[in-house]
Amino acid sequence: MNRIKGWLVQNQKEGLIDVAEKEIEITEEHLGKYIVPSLVLTIGSESIKITPVGRLIIGASGRVDISSFMNRFIVLYHSEKGWIKLWNGMK
Repeated sequence: MNRIKGWLVQNQKEGLIDVAEKEIEITEEHLGKYIVPSLVLTIGSESIKITPVGRLIIGASGRVDISSFMNRFIVLYHSEKGWIKLWNGMK
């Protein structure tokens, strides 16, 4: 989330995008409940949500969903391959 916020600093200063950080609670079987940051990026009247889903993902060490009113992306983090777009589809 910090990297994404860093990428958007200049656009935020110019008033092109609003970046709001929110805390959400995730529950995973082996980790229990924990709090993580999520982001809501607002450009004009449209929003993009960047939401962590979990750390214990088969074949990866984390999952983040990126969604807007039009589309949704599932992105996995793999320790050797980095970030991998797994799926996207219209809502």
